[in-house]
Amino acid sequence: MQIVRHGRDLAGRARRRDAIRRRTAAATWAHSSVDRSSPTEIVAHELRTPLTSLLMGGAILVRDDLGAEVRHEIAMDVVTESTRLAGVIEDLLALVADDKRADAPEPLSVPHLLRTEVARAASTAPGVTFRLSAAPDVPVVVSVEPLLVHLVRDLLSIAHAAAAPGGTVELVAGAAGGRLSLRVTGWPRRRIGAPVSHPVLTEAASRVLAARLGAELRFASPPGRVRAMLVLPAGAEAAEPRDR
Repeated sequence: MQIVRHGRDLAGRARRRDAIRRRTAAATWAHSSVDRSSPTEIVAHELRTPLTSLLMGGAILVRDDLGAEVRHEIAMDVVTESTRLAGVIEDLLALVADDKRADAPEPLSVPHLLRTEVARAASTAPGVTFRLSAAPDVPVVVSVEPLLVHLVRDLLSIAHAAAAPGGTVELVAGAAGGRLSLRVTGWPRRRIGAPVSHPVLTEAASRVLAARLGAELRFASPPGRVRAMLVLPAGAEAAEPRDR
């Protein structure tokens, strides 16, 4: 029973941290006020949250008397927090990257790229359905593949954070004035005050990535079913696009 209690304490701490994060970041959506935390405090929080969970989970998993069910639950938490930490590190790298060293844009055909990222998101978020709806006229874009992959991954993460357990995240791809339009939705919405991991750092990285790609990115304000809209430059004159 003591081990079960430790596992429940770990989950309870995570829920409380998510609730605090939601309250402190709620004003960000309306753009009417700014989170009073300094950039250093935000980064420290984003790094320490998964690190603390990983350390606690690891300390429990090494115990010999841990029940199989509890061991599995904590192991899944460790996987989730590891994925979260990897995402935080990638976002930090995006924020400090030197634009002059970025790869040159190239023509990309994006359906395969979108399918890959939706499948990846689904594999790391049990309990949430991820869906891709791509129109037949999805245009070729001129973009930097690693940056575009990172941006799509972040937008799916943001929508997932806002969707209620058992909900659905959908990525809709289509054409908008000859350009590629991506709309990310998440529903049903978590009720007000429900625990949610509000990815402040991920939003900041998404804006930086979109700017580096010459794309237009808008987040819903206030957030509703539609979480974000992204419009990318098309490469209508480009030939031989890469099938990514």
